[in-house]
Amino acid sequence: EALNGIVLLGDNISFLGEPEYFEEHFVKPYNALLDAGVKFFAVLGNHDIKGGHSGFQLNHPFLNMNGRRYYSEVFGENLVECFMLDTNTIVADPKQVDWLNRSLQKSKARWKVVAMHEPIYGAIERRPEADEQLRERLEPIFVKGGVDIALSGHNHVYQRRQPVKNIHYFTAGSGGKLDRGQNLEEDPGLLAGNDQTNVALILEFNESECRFEAIDSLEDVVDSGTIPESSNLAEAPL
Repeated sequence: EALNGIVLLGDNISFLGEPEYFEEHFVKPYNALLDAGVKFFAVLGNHDIKGGHSGFQLNHPFLNMNGRRYYSEVFGENLVECFMLDTNTIVADPKQVDWLNRSLQKSKARWKVVAMHEPIYGAIERRPEADEQLRERLEPIFVKGGVDIALSGHNHVYQRRQPVKNIHYFTAGSGGKLDRGQNLEEDPGLLAGNDQTNVALILEFNESECRFEAIDSLEDVVDSGTIPESSNLAEAPL
């Protein structure tokens, strides 16, 4: 079936986001999808800003950020709205926080999805704790705004977490370099994980459910399931 869009969860090009790697690391691998007219929607990761090249990605037509560090896209007839965040700055960025609050409250979408680089839940061996400041900043907004699903990258593994406050958390950060052996087997919040192969997460929505499949580079399904529509409606604004 046709893809409505592909969300890139940050660290999109190279270690320092150098523009000279864009052709080799993005255009060539995704050329067939680009030729088919599939749209990509990116967020910035920490490596995208390290080298001072974020402006290249922000303004590149293939990434559809259109100069925006945070923005939203609606898919279908208000079926899904995906809110793309810049976790590099949001803890100290009241404008982005205000935008997210207002945008979630006014959204008419059946499903609300957040896409961001750094996770607020989920740990690996070399990063045993998620960013507490980021979680304290974002989780109340997600809950109040009726977020259903939160997608992140940063950790180079695949994880599906135990839902927290009715929000389903996925880490899909293993599209490139892998953190092999880094998933914590004793992590009580980990429902499914893969740290051995590159994984892409596919989400398919209708009015009543979201079906997900995590497919690895060997074309094996490493995780799948269904999330029922929860009527996780936003609280009335104060």
